Amino acid sequence: KNNLFNGERTEYYPNGKVYKKERLINGDFEGAQEYFKEDGKPWLTANYKNDELHGKTLIYVNGTLSVTKIYNTNELVEIIK
Repeated sequence: KNNLFNGERTEYYPNGKVYKKERLINGDFEGAQEYFKEDGKPWLTANYKNDELHGKTLIYVNGTLSVTKIYNTNELVEIIK
């Protein structure tokens, strides 16, 4: 719409597994952005509001949740290990 991407965009590794799922509104990140390792395990989930980090960012090691970072309009407010 108006040359700006709206909706979900998915990219894949050469092996066919999902690399990332991004959600955009008017070309800006909105909602959960999900990234995966080549073996399909989760790597990172970051939540956005109006193209800024907002809410929880989940960081995974070997597919297991390792760290949660909480953001408020791009400002890091808490780290939970």
